[in-house]
Amino acid sequence: MTRRAIPINALQQDLHATRQRLAALFGERHGWHLSKSAFSPSVLARHRVFNGRGYHVNPWPRELVDHGYFYRKDRMAAAVASHLYGTFDAAKRKDTEATAAIYGLRVSWPEDFPSWYLPAEPRSSSARHWQNLRHDRATRPD
Repeated sequence: MTRRAIPINALQQDLHATRQRLAALFGERHGWHLSKSAFSPSVLARHRVFNGRGYHVNPWPRELVDHGYFYRKDRMAAAVASHLYGTFDAAKRKDTEATAAIYGLRVSWPEDFPSWYLPAEPRSSSARHWQNLRHDRATRPD
């Protein structure tokens, strides 16, 4: 009897579905839902819906968003969960937080929910760290 291999496509679809379920669960914990579309840093900082047809849209810097999952609350941009590569010591976290502040955003480093994009072993030197970017009314430009 020969064993039939599972097609790679099916495995990729399962992985994508699992990531989406975990991303949705993370959002539910915070009262957010996954957005059907991405939004810019300025939209998140202003807690708005969109940037007006994409004119003068500033892109996300790679230091802040890689493998991002975008969240909304009441149609407004609420947060981005980003899964970053590398080792994030105190200095690297401080640099990342400073970059976010330039855009009027604040960073949190969730400890109570694993990265669903690429979970790593706790002691792995190539662990993927992730952050949660949110608008911050206190530092938001007027």
